[in-house]
Parts: sequence; structure tokens; C-alpha cells
Amino acid sequence: MKQARKRISLILAICMLISMMPVTAYAGGEDSEELPVVNVSNEWELINALQSTTPSAITLNGSIELKSKVTMGEDHTLVIPEGDKLDIIDAGHHDIGEIEVNGNTLNINGGGTVNIKKSDLDGDGISDSSNYFDDEPIGTLVLENITVNIDNTSNYGGLSYINVTVDSDAVINLKSENTESQIHIGYGQTLSINSGGTVNINNFYYYGIYNYGTILINGGELNINEDSGDNEGIHNGYEGKLELRSGTLKAENGGSIYLDEGVIVKGMQGKFSDRGKVIKSEYVTVEWHEDAPEDGLTRGVYVWNGTVFSKEGINITDKSPYYITITEGSDYKLFVEAVATNSSDVKYQWYRYENYNAVIIADETDNTYTIPDLPAGDHKFRCDLSADGVLYTENEYFDVRVIPEGYYGLTVGGVEVTESNRNDITGGKIISGKVGYNPENNTLTLDDAKIAVFDNPTYEDYIGTAIDMYGGIENLTIELKGSSQIGNKPADQGEYIDYTVHYGIFSYNKITVQGSGSLTIYDEAQGISAKDITIDTKGTITIIEHGGDSACCLKADGGTLEIKNGTLNLSSLVSNGLYGDKIKISGGTITAESFDEWDVGLYAFNTTPTFASGYKYKIYAGEDKASAKEVTNPTAVTFTTSKYVKIVPDTSGGGKDDDDDNDGSSGGSKDKDTSAPVTPTVPTPPAETAKKPVEQILNDVGTHWALNSIQFVYDRGIMTGTSSEQFSPDARMSRGMLITALGRLAGINALDFTSGSFNDVDMSSYYGPYAEWSLRSNITRGTGSNSFSPDSPVTREELAVILVNFASAMRYYLPSGEGAQSFADNSNISPWAIEAIEIMRNTSIMQGDPGNNFNPKAPATRAEIAAVLQRFIEYMGL
Repeated sequence: MKQARKRISLILAICMLISMMPVTAYAGGEDSEELPVVNVSNEWELINALQSTTPSAITLNGSIELKSKVTMGEDHTLVIPEGDKLDIIDAGHHDIGEIEVNGNTLNINGGGTVNIKKSDLDGDGISDSSNYFDDEPIGTLVLENITVNIDNTSNYGGLSYINVTVDSDAVINLKSENTESQIHIGYGQTLSINSGGTVNINNFYYYGIYNYGTILINGGELNINEDSGDNEGIHNGYEGKLELRSGTLKAENGGSIYLDEGVIVKGMQGKFSDRGKVIKSEYVTVEWHEDAPEDGLTRGVYVWNGTVFSKEGINITDKSPYYITITEGSDYKLFVEAVATNSSDVKYQWYRYENYNAVIIADETDNTYTIPDLPAGDHKFRCDLSADGVLYTENEYFDVRVIPEGYYGLTVGGVEVTESNRNDITGGKIISGKVGYNPENNTLTLDDAKIAVFDNPTYEDYIGTAIDMYGGIENLTIELKGSSQIGNKPADQGEYIDYTVHYGIFSYNKITVQGSGSLTIYDEAQGISAKDITIDTKGTITIIEHGGDSACCLKADGGTLEIKNGTLNLSSLVSNGLYGDKIKISGGTITAESFDEWDVGLYAFNTTPTFASGYKYKIYAGEDKASAKEVTNPTAVTFTTSKYVKIVPDTSGGGKDDDDDNDGSSGGSKDKDTSAPVTPTVPTPPAETAKKPVEQILNDVGTHWALNSIQFVYDRGIMTGTSSEQFSPDARMSRGMLITALGRLAGINALDFTSGSFNDVDMSSYYGPYAEWSLRSNITRGTGSNSFSPDSPVTREELAVILVNFASAMRYYLPSGEGAQSFADNSNISPWAIEAIEIMRNTSIMQGDPGNNFNPKAPATRAEIAAVLQRFIEYMGL
């Protein structure tokens, strides 16, 4: 009897447990597999159904409150019937409602409503943030015939770090008046608003949608209302993308969108205006520039004015120089002239700095400010400009140096040049010779002068700048007589301790060097540096230096380097020989070499020079002096990827300069064994840039199927050897090699990329600056976890995407991939690569194998990439 009672109790317990479990049925179409349907009536049943590892159609029987965090176990469909709702809420500190998609897909439909009302600091309602931060695959939320209301009282996202697809009859309403980032789209994720789908940014604080991925309007509707706070309906962060393929983007007057530097705006022609200039291009990458581009956009907030999203600003039309030198006791008036793009009146407010703190100058609200009587020394001022209807305040800064009466703002060898000593400047680090200054024509004469030249130098003999034009002399002319020298000749060009001078000659303005004498500078960092430099001598200028990643022998920083006459011998261990925004050559003999000791891609020239039409010349270029050959048809890479370049006047009408002389200089030698073998995995600049058959230079390409393509890229300096004798055509191409080749094709200046963003990129490596350039140009985004993986092989699908991104960054035209024939292995292509591969196929830049397979995951060889690059360049007509 007792045993019977126990059996009855056990049966009753099992029945009770079964009654608590969700009801499961199976549904499936005639031609589809059966899909289990799970009916749920309470939170516990919903959690169990979502955690299930069996894909299910989960149907709500009535409204449910989700107060706990649940992690999905598989793809599921959540059906919320019309009239029913799912409330995702926080009930307490430990009761936090959230659906973690966990790399899966969650479809929500049925005609009902999802309300996300979070109050906890973590405002996520539906997300995949754990996978995002763990660098795991990101899940997808698909909405159809459903309304999602986000009404959080906490920050950071009702929907976050997840792909969101808004399909037919689905509506997302952002309704949180005091909350920011109600939808957070991370790197690599997409908010896609398709036909019949709607997203309404109704109420928000600071910004409604935070986008670092892609917002794609693909037939749907995106509406932005105005907010009373900082008013960024959509905040598009660095590398984000905003694309209107079809559908509508609408806003109330005052609704706004923020665009950061590097954001891609596509399909928005006629919808954005930067300070009166409406974009016309389909594809625009947002830039940092202060001035509005003719057909582009710059970083800032764009406010809907009834016609376009407009960024209003203040344009500076004229102003005082940034660096100003005045004599003690003299009057000087600072000024700024500006206009607002919306025609509002510009308001001015002046500040002065005291102990690095800006202090408002009362009642100074005009566009001019008269500097008061200031003591000798350095002073800093600022003018803030604002206007009604303009969100941003413009700031103009001025550095004012006050010098005692009788001073000129010029030091030589550490000696201040004054009215009393200008005719015969002596002392300090001036060892011998004659140095004089004529203020009437701003000419400094060096006559057999020796500055910072010592027999046995000590640390006390070191000087920062030998000739420092720190004042307001706009054009300092240096007249050379006899043979002058600045700095000790180093026993070893690579030893810092051997130098007694950091900078040779420095000015913020212009320097002209002329005369019949010679000048030799041995410097640690830069030989001659100014905004503009003109060399017009009858003698010889020799500069030998260690250098640095932003240094140079002759550096026109932000201006023009012009060489009219003279013999120049320039040798830098680390830096460029010549540097300028523009380099113009109309005469003279120039020998420039950079050993690129730090392997940062700094070669003889930073940019391609232009030559005067009347100047006939020959060019010799190569890896070093010994290997230099005459280049009869020089291209950009002749100058910017050759370590050694010599330019000589062609007075004979032909023949080859023997290139044996060093013009009295020891600048062509360095204590380094240049015969050491090149590391075979590092691309090296071509040993010779003359168009010699590549099979005579590299011994592994003679019978290769890609010989013509290898010759093509080698001649252009885009791809070179993996050693001095081999190309390694069948070796896998690494990501570092590819991005270096594209950087060379783009002709980028590696000096502009000295700080890196990737954890695994050494900026001193050959690919370092190119990897950073590719990131800032939206060509690559890395491989996750802030890594670039420079040594990883490039797959064919990665190559397609990188080439399309490169074309976009360079503003090259590529047609769409519409109508492209499918490959047999299309199902193996990653979704993010499909569009790029279709474009590559439509242009015939990349094709499949004989079996019509693209082989997207296969590593691309160096020969294959040479062939692809040739087709790319020829297609673009470069």
C-alpha cells in the first residue's frame, strides 16, 4: 500500500512538471522541413524556449514581461500576435531583462509590440555585446510586421552591437527623452531598413543612433526629429557608413546628423551641404579639413533646414600671422576677418593666456585687438568666433614674441643678433670666420664661418639650432662666401653622440640661400627647415645627417622647395633627402640619398618634383650609388621609392654621367655593410628603376605565366622582389605586402603616418605607415581585436574588398556589381565580400577558374596579385 502511494505521488509530480512546460507542436510547409512551434505563456517558458539549441517558432500566448537576461542557444523565430506585447524591463539590480542573441538570428514578427524599458546602467534590450567584445561572430535581429518601442531611462542602447534588419511593416520608435545611443551599431554591423520598414528617431538625448558600422536605407524610411539637447539624431563615428540606396531619409527642421572624419556617405547627393557647398558625388568620404571642399563633406553636425542637411560655419577670410614678433614698446594690432555661411553676424571674443590658462579680455569683442605694452618674452592670444545658427565656435590662435628694442629675432650660434653686433656677430658657438646681418635686405652673410665646430666636443658644446630665425623676418637670405661649416663632422653618421647640432638653419617663414661660397651642415635632425626654401647658389651645399621620421636634409614644411642653381649633396640615414609640399627644379646638380635605416619608407624625395621646361637633365636612381642606373622615362616611384637619386644637367646631348665624384663631400658613404642580404620576406625597393627585362634581375620569373604582369608592377615600383634576386611569384602575398603595394601606387607620404592604431603593427616596419594609411583611408579595418595581421596571407575575397575600398579612397570610378554572373561557389563567399566580388567580375579585374569557381577563401599568390594589379591599373587608366 505504501509503495502504491509512492507511485501515485511520483505520477502526480510528473504531471505537474509537464503542465508547467511549454506546449510544443510542429509546423512546416509542404516542401519544407517541420519546424517545432513552442507556445509560451510566461517568462520562465520564454527563457527556456530561447535557450533551446533546437531552432523553434516561439509564439507568445498573451503578453510577457522579461526581467532576466537570456542567452539564445540557436536561431529562433519569436511570434508576438497583434494585441500582445513583450516588455523587456529591469525589475531590480539583479533582475535585468535582456536577450543576448549569441551569434544567432532572432526573427520577430506577428503584428504585436516589443517594448524595451530599461532603467539599469546597461540599457541593452536585445544585443550581442558579449560576442562583440569577445570578437565572436555577431548575431542578427530581423523585424517584420512588428513594432519596437525603445523607451529606456538608462543610456547605451535598446538594440546594441547587433545586425538589425527592419523589413516590411516593421517599425522602430526611439522614444527615450533622456537617453543616448538607443540603437548602437558597432564596427562591421549593419542597420538595414528595407522596403516597408521604418525607423523613427522621435525623442533622444545627445544622440539617438550611434553608428560605427553601416546604416543602409534600402527601400525603407528613416525619420529624424529634433532634440533639445546636443541634437545628433544619428552619430556616425569614425569608419561608419551612411547609405541611401532607395527609400527616404527625412527630418523635421532642426533634426541633425553627425559625421566624423572617415565616415562614408553614399547615395546622398543633393542631401548634404557643407557651408553652402552641396555634394554632387554619389560616394563621399568625410574629411578633417577646416575649409569646405568643393564636392565633399567635413567633420561636424549637419542640421536639416527644410531642403538639405546643412553644416553652417564661419569662414576666415583674412587674419594676422600665427607667429608674430614685435619689438618691446611697439604697438601691434591682431585681427581676424570672417563671415558666417548663413549670413549671421560674426561675434568675436579675445583671450590671453596666463600660465597656460585662457583668460577672457573684457570688452574686447571686435574683430581687432591691439596688443598692450608687454615685457620681452613669449605670449599667446586667442580669438573665438561665433554666430547665430552656427553650432561650432572657431578659434584662432596667435603666438607673439616680444623682443627688446634693437633685436631682430635671429640667433646665430646661440648669439642674439642686435643692432650693436649685427655687422660682426661673434661669441657663443661661432668659432671662426665672419658672420654679419643686414636688416635692410634681411641678409645673413656667412664668410668662411665655422659654427659649433669643435676639435673635441663635449655635451656643453651641443646647440639646438645653429641659425634660428624665430622672429618676424619673412624672408631670410643667407649669402655664402668662402667655405662655411655648421656642426662637427661625425665619425659615424649613425651615432647621435657625434653631432653637435640638432637643426642647422630654421625659420617659420622663408629661407633663400645664394652666393658663390659653399656650406656644409652636419646635423642630427634637419639641415635647413622653413615653410619655403629657395636654393640659388653658384657653390656647393652638403648636408649629412642622422635624421628622424619627420626630419629631412632640406625640408619645406607646408610650402615649396625650389632649386634654381647650385650643387647639392644630401645624405640622411633615416629621413628624406628633399621634402616639400611642392618641389620645383629649374637648375643645378642634385644628389639625394636616404638609407631608410628605420625602414619607414623615407626615400630620396617625399614627392615627385616638377622640372622647368628649359632645364635639360639626366636622372640616375637605384637602391644605392653603386646600383644606380640612368632612368630615361622617370615616374613618381623613381623619386619616392628610390633610396638614391642623382639629377645632373644634360649639356652634352647624350652619354652617361659616371657618377663617381662626390663633389668634395663625404656624404655618399656610411659605416654599414651594404652587401648584406635582404630579408626575403620584406618587399624591397627596386635595385634599378630603368626598364630592364625583369627576368634579367630576378632569377625565378623567366618562364612564369605572370611574367608580363610581374614586369609591369616591377617597372612601376609597386611590387618588387622578396630579395635582390627573387620575386617569389608563387608565394602567398601577405596583408602587409599588399597594403604596401597599394600605398606605393597611391604615392602616399609615409611621413604623414608616424603613429599607429593597430596593436600588432610596428610603425618602423616597411608596412607600418601603409597599414595606418589604409585604416585612416577606410581601405582596411583590421582583423579584429585592434589587429592588422600583417603577416597573414590575403585571401581572394579580401583582395576584392580591399581593391574596391582602395578605389573609393582614391575616388576612382568603379561600376556597380549589378547583373554580375554568379560563380559556382557563390555560397562560399562571405556576405561582406559579395558586392566587391561582383564589381571585380563586372570589370574583369578578377575572374574565376575554368570551373567558374572564385575560390574566395584561397590565399592569393604574389603572381596572382601582380596580374590583378595590372588589370586594375589598366582599367583605371593610371
